[in-house]
Amino acid sequence: MKILALATVLAALSGSSAFAQSPSNQVFIDQLGTQQKIATTQKGKGNYAKINQNAVGSSGNTTGLGQFGEANTAFIAQVGTNGKIAKTFVQNGSKNTLDIGQSGQGNELAGGQVGTSNTLLVLQDGTSNKTSSRQTGTFGNINVDQSGSRNQFDIKQGGMLNAAIVVQTGDDGIIISDQDGVDNMLDIGQSGSGNSIETDQTSLDGDAINIRQGGAENDVVVRQGNQ
Repeated sequence: MKILALATVLAALSGSSAFAQSPSNQVFIDQLGTQQKIATTQKGKGNYAKINQNAVGSSGNTTGLGQFGEANTAFIAQVGTNGKIAKTFVQNGSKNTLDIGQSGQGNELAGGQVGTSNTLLVLQDGTSNKTSSRQTGTFGNINVDQSGSRNQFDIKQGGMLNAAIVVQTGDDGIIISDQDGVDNMLDIGQSGSGNSIETDQTSLDGDAINIRQGGAENDVVVRQGNQ
């Protein structure tokens, strides 16, 4: 799953390094260097963004993305150390897709999606990575794959018929999940040692949790029901 996801991200970003804009609003950005910053906002329907940041040295790059409307798509790839997609990635609308790949050390990802039938795909490959994501609406989908050590994942979903799938491979991973609504699903797989899972599902009916842990010193705390 991880290899295919990374291939999808990199293939999507290999097409163009130029900036272009058309009536459907398209942006293509390719940055190479240190301490680079990107801030992109798109409004409307059918917008498309491809962003590639490749850090040189130890300095990190920052990407901020906002898409507002329907059927928007964004691909973001960061390669290097200390890359950040910091609390500014926002998709507001319906049928939006965000595909993010981070490779390196110390990378961080945070943001949110609001609306119906939105999808968030995240691949983090490295150490000390952090993901924090919020989804509000119905038929939302979050799929996160973290590989490395000391990874952390924090998710909050509110609404109906949302799903989250999380895979952590490595050491000291922490997963904190909060799903508030009806008929939500959470699937978690952790492999390694010292991992911890804490999850809350607040609903009267219809929620499901599936957890798999492999290794030693793992902890699981699950709370379900109207709390």
